[in-house]
Amino acid sequence: MDHNFPFGACSAHYCLGRVVDAIVDILHAVKISPVPKWGDDLFPIRFPVDSFIEPDRSTSYKYSYDLTSLKDSIAPLCVPWHVSKGKEFSSNPIYLGLVWDFVNRTVALAKPKREKYLFKLNNFLLLNSSSHILKKDALSLLGTLSHVTIVHQDGRSYLSALSSFISTFTNDHKPRYPRISVIKDLNWWVSKLSCPGFSRPLSHQGATQDLGIWADASETWGIGIIIGDEWDAWEWCAPWHNNG
Repeated sequence: MDHNFPFGACSAHYCLGRVVDAIVDILHAVKISPVPKWGDDLFPIRFPVDSFIEPDRSTSYKYSYDLTSLKDSIAPLCVPWHVSKGKEFSSNPIYLGLVWDFVNRTVALAKPKREKYLFKLNNFLLLNSSSHILKKDALSLLGTLSHVTIVHQDGRSYLSALSSFISTFTNDHKPRYPRISVIKDLNWWVSKLSCPGFSRPLSHQGATQDLGIWADASETWGIGIIIGDEWDAWEWCAPWHNNG
């Protein structure tokens, strides 16, 4: 252990990644792909190689491999597959706590994950709305909500107050009171996570386009923006860059 990880567990994830990358390379070599991954979580995806009509007129599909043949292809490596992560292929698999619906082309939070995050958020507000917060707790919540923005994309605008609050900590051990803006944004997140069944459509974004959008700001005057041949500008209504 001392020889392989002389700096403790800090470099362990890198070494794990080398092993997982090798497994993915072997799967690709036997025509099992694509295999997206995150850490040690593999997410193999398969596509039909043929289709046929059933007697009831429904369509069935043929695939070149299933979960058993996938595991058999690397069985000599004795990979210790986790029971909950080695599930059969599906048209709406759960990966990283997200439901990927390939038929409807949507992504949503899995119910257990949504309820877990909502409990964490409510518990944070209950304990910390009027008390000191440690930096590690604020960072943990920011990481959770950042993950949720994969589904609730409009939530990206409701992370800035929490991020700014985290930047005010002078060290990891001295707690601080949350700002009103932080509590307000977290209550917005509570309302979002309280709604079951929400999903985001997955669509191809197409080629990158230059729409001729330019923006700039002046501390003493205001903000200006140009979109194509049109422009607008807004002047500050009062001095804003003071009191932190």
